[in-house]
Amino acid sequence: MELESLKGEELAEFIGVSTRTLRSDMKALNDYLESIGAYIRSTRNGYRLNITNVNLGGSGATIGLLISMLLVARRRQKQMVALGMPPAIFQINEPVIFGIPIVLNPIC
Repeated sequence: MELESLKGEELAEFIGVSTRTLRSDMKALNDYLESIGAYIRSTRNGYRLNITNVNLGGSGATIGLLISMLLVARRRQKQMVALGMPPAIFQINEPVIFGIPIVLNPIC
């Protein structure tokens, strides 16, 4: 899948700076992004953001689970999302980890 690049002229016009200012700002931004595992690639087609360092896993991945449940869940499961999302935002994932097996149990 080919991702779309953003032309430098369009980006400069959108944020209201010259293309020269945009290039120097992109260099400074790129220096910072490289320290957190991302970079902006500049090609003749434009600028593209690439993220290379993604650490998902453990109980911190419950937000993705809650979002997917919100999109496709039934009424009872959406109640679990409503109860589990606020604590999950603050990395308190026990309501989701221990609550979802109970909510999804077909015997209950």
